Amino acid sequence: MDLLGNESARVYRATVYDDAEFGEFFHQVAPIDVIERMQIGSRPALRAERTGIEALRSIPWAHAWSQCRYMVPGWYGAGSALALASKQLGEPLLREMCSGWYFFSNLIDDIELALARADLEIAAAYDSLVEERHRRFIELLRAEYERTKEEVLKVRGGERLLDGEPTVQRSIMLRNPYIDPMHLVQVDLLRRWRAGGCNDKELFSALVATVSGIAQALQVLLLGHAQVAGHRRQGRGVRLVAGQGRVQGGQEVGLLGGAVGDGRAHHRRPLQQRDVQV
Repeated sequence: MDLLGNESARVYRATVYDDAEFGEFFHQVAPIDVIERMQIGSRPALRAERTGIEALRSIPWAHAWSQCRYMVPGWYGAGSALALASKQLGEPLLREMCSGWYFFSNLIDDIELALARADLEIAAAYDSLVEERHRRFIELLRAEYERTKEEVLKVRGGERLLDGEPTVQRSIMLRNPYIDPMHLVQVDLLRRWRAGGCNDKELFSALVATVSGIAQALQVLLLGHAQVAGHRRQGRGVRLVAGQGRVQGGQEVGLLGGAVGDGRAHHRRPLQQRDVQV
């Protein structure tokens, strides 16, 4: 665990804290400038005594990354750490730790869920907001994402993320087509709002609505995942009930309120910016 912790921290800090330009990239790719003005909670988003990334509190930091669907705080650095541990200690040991040690298994669960909730197709729309000189970070994030996904699947022994959590896996699949348009609307609003010097109150109100809508959609999934995990530990069969994120035996419906039925996949057509007009 020392090896994993040290390597993941090294990779994370080298990008987030040690690269002076990462803060500028973050402020372009994520709607942090909107979140800072929303006055969420009792404390300001920034710590007055600090500067740069270190000035930002943890809640707006994680919240902003979830809005652009990179979910960076949940997985970045883990892939490099797992790859190093696999090389030095062997993949069988990591698999044994995952299957026989609840702490490590739960850690991999959290990383896997963060990877599954991330959506790099949607994140590509936010990438269009980034200046050319900062686009190197896009390649960096995407490379680490693929590395982390590969290493997690090796440890788990699965073919796809959340193969061991079919209910949550299906919930994400059902939810995505409904939340995608909100992301594209948000990107369009961000571009127009920033171009106007972030002074248009009507655009800001619309942006706040998109931030709230995306956050609520993602929160429903998290609540459902937590309750499914809790019931599994108690040895009870469960199915996820949509909308409220409740767990209820004997009935299975999708996250957005419709019956899952035979469980056939709901495929989403790749969305383009032109599909959404504001």
